[in-house]
Amino acid sequence: MEKKEALKQLDVNVKHLSGEELDALYLEMDFALIPRYRTVYNDFSVPVKLVEYLSNELPVIATNCEAQKEFIMSGGYGIICNDEPKDLANAIIEMKKRKNEFVDNIQKTFFEQHSWIARVRKVEETLIQEEQ
Repeated sequence: MEKKEALKQLDVNVKHLSGEELDALYLEMDFALIPRYRTVYNDFSVPVKLVEYLSNELPVIATNCEAQKEFIMSGGYGIICNDEPKDLANAIIEMKKRKNEFVDNIQKTFFEQHSWIARVRKVEETLIQEEQ
């Protein structure tokens, strides 16, 4: 069975959006998923989507790849699970119970410490310190 047909049978709707359409979709969502298999590469990389989701105040359920795990856990921005279907399902159940807690954490610390503006400020501070 081809993938498109399998997704239709599961009642899954795949969308390819950007810009304002994607921003509108984020407003409809309760949380985001980053289900990556644990590999050497995935252990040290952090998907750009992680910052994008958090910038849209979406708590994240992510698999236990080290770098993304560390980032999410450092601010209490979501739930980490193993890269197995049952663990992901349990994480979704837990997210339903704790979503507001994670949204509060995002609002309290993420924007101040990790937004793109905060990152630009950090680069600016570093460059100014190096000049002195």
